[in-house]
Amino acid sequence: MTRVAVKLTASIRVKALIIKELNKRQLEKHYSLRMQIIQKGSTDIKNQEISSDLSCSVDTVMKWRKRWKFKESYLLKFEEGYAKEKVTDKSLLIEVKKILSDEIRSGAPARLTVSEITRLQALACESPEKYELPFSVWTHKELSKQAKEKGIIISSSHYGKILKKRIASA
Repeated sequence: MTRVAVKLTASIRVKALIIKELNKRQLEKHYSLRMQIIQKGSTDIKNQEISSDLSCSVDTVMKWRKRWKFKESYLLKFEEGYAKEKVTDKSLLIEVKKILSDEIRSGAPARLTVSEITRLQALACESPEKYELPFSVWTHKELSKQAKEKGIIISSSHYGKILKKRIASA
C-alpha cells in the first residue's frame, strides 16, 4: 500500500514570494530546490514525480515536505503579525528561508576563545620588526610561532583560516 503525500498549504503571499525568489539569478541552490519542492508539494504531484522532476531523492522531497507541514501554522501566525502589525515581505521571506534552512549540526566546541582570536588579529596587524624579526611581512608560519610564544597554540593553516574569515566578515 502506498502512502499519500500530505498536501502543503501556503498563503497566496508566501507563494508569490517563493515564485519571486525562484526567478532570481542569485538564489542559493539549496533554497531553490527546497522552494521548488514546496511549490510542487502544494499541488497534487506525488513525491516520486517531484523527485524525478528536480533530480533529487524521494527522501529529500519527503524531508522538506514534512518540515514545511510542521511549520505551516507557525508561518501563518507569523504572517498575520503580532498584535496585528503588518509583516513586511522581507521579514516573511526570512522566516520562509529559516524553515527551509538546515538544522544546526553537532560538532566540537571552538578551541579558541573570542579574546584569543582578537589577540591573534592584533598580532597580525603589528609589524614583524617590533619583534626584531628580519622580514617586513608576516607569514602564517611566523604568526603561529609568535602566537605560541604568547601562549596561544595554533597551526599556521588554522591561523590563515581565522584571518581569512575575519577579513571576509569585516
